[in-house]
Amino acid sequence: MLIAWEGANGTTIEFREPSIILESWTGFAGPARTHQTQKAVGQIGSSLLDTLYEQRELSIRAVLVAETRQDLFAMRRILIAALIGEGTLTWTQDDGTAYVIACVADSGTPRFVGDAGNQSTFHMRFYLDLLAPDPTWYDPVGEEQHMNSFEGGMTIPFELPLDLGTVGASAIIRNKGDLATPVLITITGPVTNPSIENLTTDQTIALVLDIAAGETLVISTVYGSIAATLTDALGVETNAMRYITVDSEFWQLQPGANEVSYASSGESGSAEVVIGWRHRYAGV
Repeated sequence: MLIAWEGANGTTIEFREPSIILESWTGFAGPARTHQTQKAVGQIGSSLLDTLYEQRELSIRAVLVAETRQDLFAMRRILIAALIGEGTLTWTQDDGTAYVIACVADSGTPRFVGDAGNQSTFHMRFYLDLLAPDPTWYDPVGEEQHMNSFEGGMTIPFELPLDLGTVGASAIIRNKGDLATPVLITITGPVTNPSIENLTTDQTIALVLDIAAGETLVISTVYGSIAATLTDALGVETNAMRYITVDSEFWQLQPGANEVSYASSGESGSAEVVIGWRHRYAGV
């Protein structure tokens, strides 16, 4: 088992001997929940409207170990610097399964205890209090689904059956996590007026846009970071949100099987859609 922190400065801190003795860790399991309910006049009890996951609080207690007092101070400085800004906490379990979560250090973290029992020439006990605004864990490596189109009655085998002579494709994407997870959609031109639909949720992202050869459109459905960016052949980026139709919905993959389709009003055989995602977990 290994717990590691990758700081915004690129430094990775591994909580394992001989340099760090990991003593305890908490907050890795189920996050706090808020239940939204509604009560009518005369109703016995109430009706559940929704359940929201609150931000996650994690705590780690560990001990720095070194050969000299000065080495301890140097290790402490490295730890403090690695905790500036948002970082990634990784938990690798005994069987090699790994999960990651984005966190920031809470106020006063790391906390070093100064009494004789917690510090000596060779050791310093410390506490990390971390806050994860997104309380969910993710797989460290994402997955991708490539969707090549069908055109003019000629097909590239992908997911059958499909209508022949149309421009589009479909696939079954399986979200193995516990919760809905956002997607990153990459569309490579040339293609005209592409649309990507999650048939399972009956939600579509559609654009009124010609994407030329050499251009790439990237759509993110991450809550709070929804975006559409068009990059031309020279690498110049443009905000493409204005090309998205007003009835579009930035869908996410639901747990289990999701049937996803892609269509356009015209393209060449070199156009491609790639849907990327990471499995998402309520607790580990």
